[in-house]
Amino acid sequence: MLARIADEIDRTDLTSQIANAVDTAITLHEGQRFWFNEVGGVSFVTVANTAYYSEPADLLELDAIRISYSGKTPPLKEKTWEWYRDHALDSSSGVPWAFAQYEAKTWLFPTPNAVYTLYRDYLKKFSTTLVADTNAWYVEAEALIRAEAKRYLNVHVLRNQTEAAMMEREVSRALANLQRQTIMRTSSGQVRACYL
Repeated sequence: MLARIADEIDRTDLTSQIANAVDTAITLHEGQRFWFNEVGGVSFVTVANTAYYSEPADLLELDAIRISYSGKTPPLKEKTWEWYRDHALDSSSGVPWAFAQYEAKTWLFPTPNAVYTLYRDYLKKFSTTLVADTNAWYVEAEALIRAEAKRYLNVHVLRNQTEAAMMEREVSRALANLQRQTIMRTSSGQVRACYL
């Protein structure tokens, strides 16, 4: 991707600036949901009498935690850290039904009294390391990241507002395309009633 951007802007002297622009482009869009950055069912196992567990290094935003118990996988209720701190004082143990996030850890309530398998669903953060163009931002979202990086270069490095405006349109087009693909890949094709 870096070589292609250098070729498209016709500049071979901006290697580090292009790399920084790609990192910035990924950072700008990593909080948006696409089919390739949502992961589900990432399991972890509890230890009896251990209340907290490290979050995965690639966790950007947690959606849900489910517990495997009695042949079912109900979701745990998310609570604030303040709620957890106030309720965890009684040091009860049992089957966890709630959790809180604090200091990059998942705190379960009550503290597990046995070994349980839990599953995390979350928005995944991909590495921005430019060693190889193999992660989803370089493959699935290549057009978006390339256009965003060129927009950034034209605004902040080359100071070419005309090209920046053209890249803004390219960013919008690439983003719309990814959103359309995400809907096609993740929707069931059926409309569900919503009672207000």
